Amino acid sequence: MLRYPTLIVSMMMLFLTFSGGDAHWIAGAGMFDRALQGGAFVWIFLFCFLAYIPLLVLVASYTLRNLLALYLYRNRRAVVSLFLFSVMPSIALYRFNAWFVREIL
Repeated sequence: MLRYPTLIVSMMMLFLTFSGGDAHWIAGAGMFDRALQGGAFVWIFLFCFLAYIPLLVLVASYTLRNLLALYLYRNRRAVVSLFLFSVMPSIALYRFNAWFVREIL
């Protein structure tokens, strides 16, 4: 149910970590002649920051579920599901955490 939104949010986290510490973030974003305070990356960062703990819980539950499915069925679908919905978001979470500690704190 939440697999693809989890994958999208984790890819947003991974995208955010590729901006270097000296990168100039977009000055502003907006639509319909309304400007948002702060840059687009600031809003993406805030979203990723707030989604970190719920995403961590979801990825842990997906990992357990996919490992159990891999043990029980041992088919290609279980391997692909384990890689897409457990390994890739785990890498994104790890990289976001390392980037956050190094750049922000």
